[in-house]
Amino acid sequence: MPRRERSARHRVLIIDDEESTRLLFARYLSKDLKIEAQLAGTCEQALRYAGDYAYDAILLDLLMPGVGGLEVLKEIRRTSPNASTPVVIISVVSDQETIDRALAEGASAYHVKPVRRGAARLAQETLTVTRTMADLRIYNIDALGKPLGQYSHMTRVKAGEYLFIAGMLAPGDDFDTQCAGVFAQIEKALKSAGAGWGNVVQFTCYLVHSQDMARFMQFRLREFPKMFANGVYPPNTLLIIDRLVGEQYLVEVQTVAAL
Repeated sequence: MPRRERSARHRVLIIDDEESTRLLFARYLSKDLKIEAQLAGTCEQALRYAGDYAYDAILLDLLMPGVGGLEVLKEIRRTSPNASTPVVIISVVSDQETIDRALAEGASAYHVKPVRRGAARLAQETLTVTRTMADLRIYNIDALGKPLGQYSHMTRVKAGEYLFIAGMLAPGDDFDTQCAGVFAQIEKALKSAGAGWGNVVQFTCYLVHSQDMARFMQFRLREFPKMFANGVYPPNTLLIIDRLVGEQYLVEVQTVAAL
């Protein structure tokens, strides 16, 4: 995987099949904010650039010829040096389902076109994102062997701010329902701070019954690929305790995130 080249200037990749849009944002970024802009007009070109260099941020249109913007986003998150790079979606598509899907696939923000009048503000926001996004490296240590389950050994973080989310509980008649409710609450808490699953540093999970460990593993196998599109999952400490705050609760999850 190519290493990020350090320079005094930020470098942003602009992906849009409309030349006027590419040039508009390139002008604001380079002239007003002193950010170096790389332009891609096709999905294939975008994936080639994203595979060769780790950018400070990426501006991405969704309605692109070829595989389309969402597939570009998924591929960037899955295999490229930009798996953790902030990606800002700029699209004419405004339905909530598409917005939610893009954010779930790893988009850092979503803006609806036309944004010509707000180009300066959006360009400034892009610069802010590049400066404030946490630098997270999640990895395993060979000497510790293969992790047990769907998680990693360590997260190394460079961040300006941390988010500690108290243990989340959720009602439900069975373990799976409670588990889904807990992670839905965590997602809401992350979004309230302008963050997402890609900001998570560590989970600490408490189960009441040891027999629920297998159910919890199955839940993660099923749901984590949707939450962490790049296939890299943060460390997860799993504890079995006597009881939670109420006898009806079966699972509680604490979360640490970096902003």
